Amino acid sequence: MRMLGLLLAPLTWPAWGIEALSRRKGGVFEFGIVNSTPYFACWGLGATAVVVWSGNVWLAGAGLYILTMMELVALGISLMLAISRPGRIQTFMLEIAQRHRPNQLISVNVPAVYGSLVALGYAVWYFACVALYMHRHFAGFYSGVEARGPGLPLFWQFLYFSFTTVTTLGGHVQPATFPSELLVANEVCVGIFFFLFLLTAIVSRYLDELRQP
Repeated sequence: MRMLGLLLAPLTWPAWGIEALSRRKGGVFEFGIVNSTPYFACWGLGATAVVVWSGNVWLAGAGLYILTMMELVALGISLMLAISRPGRIQTFMLEIAQRHRPNQLISVNVPAVYGSLVALGYAVWYFACVALYMHRHFAGFYSGVEARGPGLPLFWQFLYFSFTTVTTLGGHVQPATFPSELLVANEVCVGIFFFLFLLTAIVSRYLDELRQP
């Protein structure tokens, strides 16, 4: 877990700094599922801009690293909520995420449904950035890509490719090498998981409302 904390440091340390500054000023602000959206959106858009427009493989790779950490956070938390014991969730929240949550069961509520929906959308965005990075910096990874320069038109092609992949619709862009085929297979698996997690969250929320007197 400590290694995971170090890998997530570029994302977590600035957030902890904002919370510490709030506490020094007498506040009790703490990032949660909903109010962390602007924070992660800034990181995501900034890292995406680097991947889309940077012609340097290392600089674009740094942007992709940030996006990968965000995807791992979304996938990891979703997996823990889906299959892990509450004690392990509490350990993660206290030791890695440094969330001051009481030791109680974490139930599926409106923020959890919102988070699962955002996680599904971000998975589509993330895999589009990975595919774009592979196409721009390594030749021959994809076929059917129209000849366009770096920027939003090229990114849109891969965003649509990612959407058609996760929904299994198919499109004109196709993987042409084993690494790109493996990426597509991973995206399909991740997409199925997030679809099921979102459906479970919605159904659980609905059943909780029915149980209430």
